[in-house]
Amino acid sequence: MALNKLHKKDFTIAVKTGTDANKTKFKKECVQGEMYFATDTKKLYVAETTAGLSDATLSHFTPSSAYTNAYSVSFPGTNEYMSIPDADVWSLGDGAGTDNPISFSLWFNSASISTTYLITKEVDTTSNDREWVFRTISGKLYFFARGTGGGVIGRYYNTALNSSQWYHTVVTYDGSKASSGLKIYLDGSRVDDNDYSSGGYGSARNGNAEVRVAGYELTGAVSNCLIDEVALFNTELSASDVASLRDTSGSNPAPADISSLSPVGWWRMGDNDNGAGGTITDQGSGSNNGVLHNTPIFSSNVPS
Repeated sequence: MALNKLHKKDFTIAVKTGTDANKTKFKKECVQGEMYFATDTKKLYVAETTAGLSDATLSHFTPSSAYTNAYSVSFPGTNEYMSIPDADVWSLGDGAGTDNPISFSLWFNSASISTTYLITKEVDTTSNDREWVFRTISGKLYFFARGTGGGVIGRYYNTALNSSQWYHTVVTYDGSKASSGLKIYLDGSRVDDNDYSSGGYGSARNGNAEVRVAGYELTGAVSNCLIDEVALFNTELSASDVASLRDTSGSNPAPADISSLSPVGWWRMGDNDNGAGGTITDQGSGSNNGVLHNTPIFSSNVPS
């Protein structure tokens, strides 16, 4: 008996996309065998039943991704850092009295957790060019921004971190000119539990200082840390956005592909530069490449 030929009309493969939280509509309308890909969590859902009087039953799995993270950059000595050219998008203020929303994200692992400079825009000895800094003091996370009135707004996490451990941290600012508009997240959870503000803030300074990763203006400043996956956004990330920056599908959280959040700056710390050279290529929309100073080294020690 001859086998019938298989024609296109005999089958249909349909894949719909959206966020994980918005798969509800798919569950109400899908037919058995249809698929839904959640672009934020990278989960692929397959309809086991056809939607009818009740929602369809879905099964899911997380496909293997081409997104890999093989490198970080080690800043083990004195005055080693990465510089990023000055740009208005890195400033909390616009120079005309209006504060801008901004967020940044990075992973770090510090052997000298008591004093670690993570990322700063406060690297010029001219007072008006000192804008903001994110660092540890006594092992605790601090973020503060200097205002045109000479005051400071800031928040900090009043719990000491562990040395030689990978952490993911995010800072967001809503542009409100108040410390309450600042948020610090650590490993996906908001942790800023204390205010650090003083004086007349006015509005955020907008100077000409470059951004430094693992660096500061003081001669002899030592961060002694590994830094990975640095990203800057010209929006205030939501809590769900912050959660999507981490891939929690494995045994340990790891950096996720954040391209869907459209970072203005994104420095993968070696993964797009073959772990070599003195330039970290910007994968964001701003094309602001980072430059490594005083010979930091690439490392295979990454969050995973």
